[in-house]
Amino acid sequence: QLYRVLHEQCNELSDMAYDALYNLNYSFLSAAIAELPKSHAFYGYALSGDRKKLMRSTWFAFFNAMVQHRSLAPYNLVDVFHNLAQQHSCLPEKLSYTIPPALRACVADMLKRVRTGDLKKIIAVQLSTRHVRRQWQLSSFVTTAHRLLDNPEIALVLTGAVADKTLGNTFLRMTEGWVSQKKERILNLIGTTTLTELAAVLEQCDLMLTGDTGSMHVAAAVDTPIVALFLGPANPHWTGPYGKNHIVLQALPPCTLCTEDSSQRCDFSCSRLITPDLVVASIEQALYRQPFPEIDTSKVRVLRSTFDAYGIRYEDEGNAALDARSAWYRMMGAALLNSREQQSPSLSSKFQGIPEGTFAGIEYRPEVLLQQIKVLFHASRQHPSAVLPYRFDEKFCWWHPWIDFYELLQHYGMCTDQSAHAAFTVGLCAAAQAL
Repeated sequence: QLYRVLHEQCNELSDMAYDALYNLNYSFLSAAIAELPKSHAFYGYALSGDRKKLMRSTWFAFFNAMVQHRSLAPYNLVDVFHNLAQQHSCLPEKLSYTIPPALRACVADMLKRVRTGDLKKIIAVQLSTRHVRRQWQLSSFVTTAHRLLDNPEIALVLTGAVADKTLGNTFLRMTEGWVSQKKERILNLIGTTTLTELAAVLEQCDLMLTGDTGSMHVAAAVDTPIVALFLGPANPHWTGPYGKNHIVLQALPPCTLCTEDSSQRCDFSCSRLITPDLVVASIEQALYRQPFPEIDTSKVRVLRSTFDAYGIRYEDEGNAALDARSAWYRMMGAALLNSREQQSPSLSSKFQGIPEGTFAGIEYRPEVLLQQIKVLFHASRQHPSAVLPYRFDEKFCWWHPWIDFYELLQHYGMCTDQSAHAAFTVGLCAAAQAL
């Protein structure tokens, strides 16, 4: 009977036809099933001609490498999957969510409970995240709310799922000693909205304060500015809010980026690195264009979202040291999108005009730098197994930027002293800035 059911379902799939088919599941069974429907275009994992191994597109291989090295992943998941469809010429600059007009009017009436008198700004606040390691401490939310409500023009709307009600009630109990003029400007909607109702609420808010949550992406889809707090496993380059001019505060403890299932004992130090003062300053910058305060960029990174030719990027507002390896990873992805053939970018143009100087007190020369990097690219072509864990496909291979460059140069006899190492490091930064 089970065989008969499977046979019938396979026959049904064989009769189907699609313009495009995507298989994102790494399994032989999934690849075999994906071959049953007819499709004009196929993306993702597929069976090889001899049916003995799984094949994948160049970009999808690159995506898998990113999954294994999340800390160096400079592509947002929206762009990853968009590029998987090979729609490189029409990247989106925002998400979208359709809200019925009648619901819009209903929500506007609901928000009248806090939109009174001199009130001009409504801030949505999401206290919870899906995992405690991603979540800002509740006492910091309370302190931030108290500071924000010192401004009589501001009201707060609490959002969240039914499971978040206990957290919301705890938050409200911690505000019981506040003056009534502040408490009456807090509207608790936790656990009371559907997804579409939440979208309608967020659309009429002037800003959202949240961790890395689904609600954050809903806010981005309805064009609500966001101040996002990324803690623990949360990687802004991977799952940051999609759209222009969102602000992300990323904590940088020694253990970043951890994982949700990590066995390592967590002291939640990242939650303490992002202070209420910094959050309030970020909100004031987003609402009123106030300047950012000076911060310790070794502990917190302040990022703002923008776009380039390959999708969304998060630029550092705090002038922290450039993450050259991550930027080169993005350059590698850009080359994959521009060409499906093995090639290296034009290096000479990237490094022309780099002045001679010092790096960490060591002198370097641009001509030495260029020679070293050319050797690396040559090595990646001639001996990919020495430089790559695997080829991306039969036509394209590239060295991975998470490799320790110094050791690699030593392996090829091109880095025998500190000067050569410094020259190479400076070159990486210069090339990344040219992206």
